[in-house]
Amino acid sequence: MRKVLHNRIEPSAYEIRNRQDFDLVLKKYQQSKNYWKNPWFYGSIGVASILSSLFLLSI
Repeated sequence: MRKVLHNRIEPSAYEIRNRQDFDLVLKKYQQSKNYWKNPWFYGSIGVASILSSLFLLSI
């Protein structure tokens, strides 16, 4: 069940400006874009491939 907030206090313009950090957004986007360059990505794909081929050969 979702929690619904009624009559929430709206943030002021100053609070909104303080939380707008577009440099951080772009930095996180660049990090998420390069996930396939991580060696852990290839290791997990390799292990999954080996396990699935062994499973298919044992059938």
